Amino acid sequence: MRNRLGRFGVLIVVISLLSMACFCLPASISDKLFSANSGNSEVFPAEENLMEQTETDLLEESVLADTEMPTPTQVLESEIDHPESAPQLIRQWAVSAAASSEYSSENWSASQAAGEPDVNECGDNSRAWASESAVTVEWLILEYTTPVVPTEIIIYQTYNPSQVVEVFGVALDGYEYSIWQGEPVWIDECPDVMTITIELEEEIVIDQVGVVVDQSIMGWGWNEIDAVELVGYVPGSGGATVIIEEPIENPALESAPSNAPTNYFGWMAESVYQGYLQVVPGVTRVEELDGLIGLTGKKSTENWKPRDDHADTFIYEMGPKDMKAYIGVTMEGIVYKKSITPNTFPPDFTLDTVTKATYDELDAIYKQDKVIPYSVMANILGSPGFLREQYLRQDDGKMVTTYQWYHANGDKIGGIFYDNKLTGIAGLVFIPKD
Repeated sequence: MRNRLGRFGVLIVVISLLSMACFCLPASISDKLFSANSGNSEVFPAEENLMEQTETDLLEESVLADTEMPTPTQVLESEIDHPESAPQLIRQWAVSAAASSEYSSENWSASQAAGEPDVNECGDNSRAWASESAVTVEWLILEYTTPVVPTEIIIYQTYNPSQVVEVFGVALDGYEYSIWQGEPVWIDECPDVMTITIELEEEIVIDQVGVVVDQSIMGWGWNEIDAVELVGYVPGSGGATVIIEEPIENPALESAPSNAPTNYFGWMAESVYQGYLQVVPGVTRVEELDGLIGLTGKKSTENWKPRDDHADTFIYEMGPKDMKAYIGVTMEGIVYKKSITPNTFPPDFTLDTVTKATYDELDAIYKQDKVIPYSVMANILGSPGFLREQYLRQDDGKMVTTYQWYHANGDKIGGIFYDNKLTGIAGLVFIPKD
């Protein structure tokens, strides 16, 4: 999954802290750095029975010494000035859609992009929108029931992603605001979920989203779009979102479930790949990289900054043909992302379990439970899989990991996991060789 940053400005996040005036207890609260992404709120309960203690009790040194202070990102509920009307995020699918052109008035029509995603495999599918021509610049406009101040736009692409070059919002007065612009790029995942996070300096209310695709550059053919989700809050409900999270003490614990298989073989059992697995976003420091991987990394000379706190990317030649590992490091010297060159994989890593029947079994689990734990998927496939990409999200601290499994005939099963849980229909993919 790709996360694109919008261009509206800086989201102001406010946390109001109150001291316990009656007893003047100290409360040390560290500022938390927020990205533009919206996260899930978690509030820690206040110390119980504190108000019931007598003044004498509070003056006792032993009581004060035993009082547990909050951790740097832990906030007591009694110390928060809750807004009268905290903004409630609304997630909605389009109720209607129109396009510059469509392949037909029913199949592949613009209306196929309205509603929830209903295409769960990569390929040409009449339940997604496709333009009349495969080599043109086209636009898709989607309309939503509830006008909102947008925080995210999520585009589900099911064929030849990603040729999206612009995303814009349409305000109630018809004015168009450009949200994101880019160029067609090759990506390994299909279907692809393109997430654009929006930062706002002021409330801008939209009820329509526009997506522009340029199919004239790469020559791949139709860029088909299955659905577009709009996330935002109702105007006037307050733009300052209180986000309080328990810190992840060790993200390494989130990256390797103990009940997942560890039967690595061939190249994946050797020291280079095993060292790559030991690189943990949010934990590993830049000076540890060469020692873990057993190779000397080369610092990238590119000036592109995928995020504001990006300092360097270190590149490692992994061994198999054209395979490189890319390790992103923050200005504080902490790894935040690791990935391996798209369309490269271990030549000796093939499994008989990678079949359409296995995919159907996994798909049935997802449809019933709306989630597939990584350990369940890995055990069904009989392998831990090839770790293609892993990064720690800035907004909510979730670890996002992409695993892939291969068959000798070229078929592939892939999964995108959030804290080791596959929770989106586009996160599970079966890609036949042809």
